[in-house]
Amino acid sequence: MKRVHSNAKTTILADFGHGLFQDSVLNTTAELDGFVALNVQTNSSNFGFNPFTKHKRFSFLSIDVREVQIAYHDRTTPPLELARRVRSDVSNSAGVAMTRGSSGACYFPQGTETEYSMPAFADEVVDATGAGDAFFAMSSLLAKVGCPPVMVPFVGNVFAGLKTKIIGNKSSVTKAQLLKALAAILK
Repeated sequence: MKRVHSNAKTTILADFGHGLFQDSVLNTTAELDGFVALNVQTNSSNFGFNPFTKHKRFSFLSIDVREVQIAYHDRTTPPLELARRVRSDVSNSAGVAMTRGSSGACYFPQGTETEYSMPAFADEVVDATGAGDAFFAMSSLLAKVGCPPVMVPFVGNVFAGLKTKIIGNKSSVTKAQLLKALAAILK
């Protein structure tokens, strides 16, 4: 397969583990230029067979605790220690964000050893489906544009928290909702 995005400045890869990111496609993604944001998910159809470690190049990685546990075959190490291990394994070449459900998220910016932890901002969860996707969408873009690192998990968690108030994909979180929530929290 030839390179399909050789001039891309930003590439968003969402690997849901349904077989697309294998063999020649994986080789192609390893050659992508520019900022590559990666989210590798574990779900009922790929459980245990879609580790983030199969991807060789990315600038930003967003995963959850279970996905790290599966990749490392480790259910006993505390989540923050696992996040630090991921950070160490990818060195400073990529930013790493790990969501921890009701415990919030942590973020290690690209090029630094600094760690930012942020609580969850979901008071009444109606449906958690898609919250990790919402976090990935928002946090990867904030990391790409060089937002202050503390804002990446903060705004990502607020955005994901708003998503948990929506059943399925009935509607999307709006800019107005996000700005109102951010203003209320920062008061």
